[in-house]
Amino acid sequence: MKYLNLLLSLLLLFAGHLSADESYKVAQYSTGERGTKGFELFSFYTNSDSTHAKIEYVYGDEEKVYPLKLVKKTIHGNKIALTVRFPNKYTLQITPQADLSLKIQDKAKKYSKIFHWMYEGPVNGVGTFCSACVEDEKEAIQLLKNL
Repeated sequence: MKYLNLLLSLLLLFAGHLSADESYKVAQYSTGERGTKGFELFSFYTNSDSTHAKIEYVYGDEEKVYPLKLVKKTIHGNKIALTVRFPNKYTLQITPQADLSLKIQDKAKKYSKIFHWMYEGPVNGVGTFCSACVEDEKEAIQLLKNL
């Protein structure tokens, strides 16, 4: 139930930035186990033409949600790096890795973690299909490039 509430909250928060006829995609990366204090999640949303983007950070067993601002995107060849800012001005750099995970760290490297793409959908026929969610890690990385 907590998962369903989070997904609905995220969809409603993002819906205000899109018109009714726009479609959007979301890629989610997490670390830790959902429902525990160590759980962390980054959600990256974009509409079909990449004119609207939204990034959110969720953490802990209560899954508190914080909006993030994309402050910088750097692309060198096929590599990308994103810098995001929390409401309190704390910044993190997000860098996709060769295995399609994300390395997320602060400038001082005191916070440095690896996040993996999080599948959203049915498992063994149980659960709800997420039509807005990207289908795999490759599509998730492409969504980050299009932010």
